[in-house]
Amino acid sequence: MKSPRLAHLGLATLLAALPSCGDKEPAPNNAAQAESAGGAGDGAGDGAGDAQQGRAIDFRGETLRGEPFDLADLRGDVVLLNVWASWCEPCKEELPTLADLYRERGHEGLKVVGVSIDAVRAHNEVRRLVQEHRVPYPIVLDPKSTIVPMLKVNGYPTTVIIGRDGAVRWRRDGLIERDDPEVAGELKAALEAPKPG
Repeated sequence: MKSPRLAHLGLATLLAALPSCGDKEPAPNNAAQAESAGGAGDGAGDGAGDAQQGRAIDFRGETLRGEPFDLADLRGDVVLLNVWASWCEPCKEELPTLADLYRERGHEGLKVVGVSIDAVRAHNEVRRLVQEHRVPYPIVLDPKSTIVPMLKVNGYPTTVIIGRDGAVRWRRDGLIERDDPEVAGELKAALEAPKPG
């Protein structure tokens, strides 16, 4: 029988293979997208996820449509908050999956919010991607990356599930794939939780 330590190391090795992008935007003249596994993990056992577990996030910004956004306004709903960038290949790959999650579970009270940490000069590219993938949920622009220290983001994409009480319930550092059983289970539990009184 494997020791818990060995099992944890095996899981960490597997999770490190999940695609993710590093935490820095490539230089404008660098066409290659450098990918790093340094931010990969599922949040269940990594320090960054543990540090945010059970904490509320005070995040505000402006959407791609120019509307004010305040995460606190979604208190009482379940929120899947995805931090991404237009230069990150796994982030772009993930957009259709998140759009489908929103379409399939929005009627249950799930809100999906994308937070783009792209620089202002890249906002037209963000718009293009949102149109190309027919993203139905709001994209909040965060060119100063204010969300990064709040969530201790190590790489992109980073996704958290926020419960009805406004606290972080779960975290994934890396790509969410279609029909991911862990995400489905976490969303089911979060959506079944009663609204705070």
